[in-house]
Amino acid sequence: MLRGGAAAQLCRFGLGPALGQCCGGAAEVLFEPAAGATEEWLRALLAAVDRGEPAVLVTALGDSAGGKLVVSSDGAVGSFPDPQRQVDALAVARALLEAAAAGPLLEQTGDKAALFEPIRPAGLYVVLFGAGHVGKALVRMLGELPCRITWVDSRAEQFPRDLPANVTIECTDAPQYAIDRAPARAAFLVMTHSHALDLMLCERILRRNDFSYFGLIGSATKRAKFTRRFKARGLSDEVIEHMVCPIGIPELSGKHPGEIAVAVAAQLLMARAC
Repeated sequence: MLRGGAAAQLCRFGLGPALGQCCGGAAEVLFEPAAGATEEWLRALLAAVDRGEPAVLVTALGDSAGGKLVVSSDGAVGSFPDPQRQVDALAVARALLEAAAAGPLLEQTGDKAALFEPIRPAGLYVVLFGAGHVGKALVRMLGELPCRITWVDSRAEQFPRDLPANVTIECTDAPQYAIDRAPARAAFLVMTHSHALDLMLCERILRRNDFSYFGLIGSATKRAKFTRRFKARGLSDEVIEHMVCPIGIPELSGKHPGEIAVAVAAQLLMARAC
């Protein structure tokens, strides 16, 4: 393709015959020449990913001139060689944006085709309060998972120098505002160095009450004490019940920071699947 200047090609490989794999199956791989990293469509795609918004990447197949579109809530960027194909592709892409669970789609018309690839943000947005031993262990664990993490603490020296790519640090003396800025269906984890701070953050999260998961580190005794204070401040049993404390799947009850991190990460993945 590099020598001949060919257009994008979608190739299918049988995994058994091609690679000697015993599980069978097949993989389809899109090959396309890349002229550089300054294309308008690529900048638009990266911008959508940075904003955490879904987009659909459309590649024209079968045209020597190629063609690329990125369709997001901001509109469409890029172009197809054939204007009518572009109109048709935009309609399909916008329908895929509305279908939250849609996967890649290949549409064939004669000797021409278009590949539609939904690009969605990481499956879970996590706001983690506390950079202690458990917080550090949990960030290392979540760094390998499909999620985005905002890690909040007032103590700059507690944050490690090397961070996973999906982690953003927020060093602040007003951590409660990270709750207000989080998107709907975010996951919250509270494990600060102060029970008074934990209480304030927990109440604010419960009053927001639009999270996919909310966990507080601590024992059943801590939960009971916090529950009494929440009730005194007017929160209902129905709302308080949404708080997970102790955190982590009950089948893993170890107290080592790494063990807690595994148990909490498993609970987060279960919450994401619901």
